[in-house]
Amino acid sequence: MKALKPQFQPGSLERERFLREGKLAAKVKSPYVVEVFDIRVHEDRAYIIMELIQGSSAKDRLQKGPMTLAEALRVGEDVARALAAAASAGIVHRDVKPGNILIDAEGQAKLADFGIAKDLDESKIQALTTTGDGLGTLAYVSPEQATDARQVDHRTDIYGLGATLYHLCCGRPPFMPTSAKVLLDILDRPPPPLSAFAPDIPPDIAALVARMLEKNPDNRPQSAQEVAQRLREIRLKLGFLRSAGSESTLDARSTDGQLKIPSDTDLRFGASPQG
Repeated sequence: MKALKPQFQPGSLERERFLREGKLAAKVKSPYVVEVFDIRVHEDRAYIIMELIQGSSAKDRLQKGPMTLAEALRVGEDVARALAAAASAGIVHRDVKPGNILIDAEGQAKLADFGIAKDLDESKIQALTTTGDGLGTLAYVSPEQATDARQVDHRTDIYGLGATLYHLCCGRPPFMPTSAKVLLDILDRPPPPLSAFAPDIPPDIAALVARMLEKNPDNRPQSAQEVAQRLREIRLKLGFLRSAGSESTLDARSTDGQLKIPSDTDLRFGASPQG
């Protein structure tokens, strides 16, 4: 259960956003999204009653270092499927990051926290997001969202997932938010290639992540479903899935932590995307 702090009274912007968060999350039906069961107000205090996930966040998992490739690709595919469901419901999450991804005991990832989500069918968003307010978390925010969060569409979430996948694979986001200069980097500078921090990353994964991080939304994959499908194909060809519908216990790394890719695995499932 998630409760709004008692100092936020009826009619406050914080309370309105909190109740709206529960309503938007409840619109997204997917096994890859934390389910909201009810939104209640009791004695002027608001509550969101939601699914309890027995596990930890991807952010917590990253405290131990980068994920194995098998882990990262599974989380990436699960979150892509969550974003596809959100897009189908007309919802833009706008805050995709490791801290908003919960991983259950079986390793399945679930997207959480629709606190700054945008409803594409809701004109009232204008009152809840001020002009020029990028919202989101700087290390994972798209250039267009950093400029004006009101105008973004589902492709900002594809950027956020790309930045998250980058972090899961190499242990750091594409741009480190250590100074105000990072905003200029997000807007104007290409991110360092993923291979700069994960030299053994398969080229197709690096290419997909780079395409997801394109500055121009038109140059990114145009749907989360496309991203999910590409990640599924890579997982199958790497041997991380026994079949299209089953998970494998294979780990992407050897005991010394280095990526271990079968030599006879052909990773190419099509022409590499052009930026």
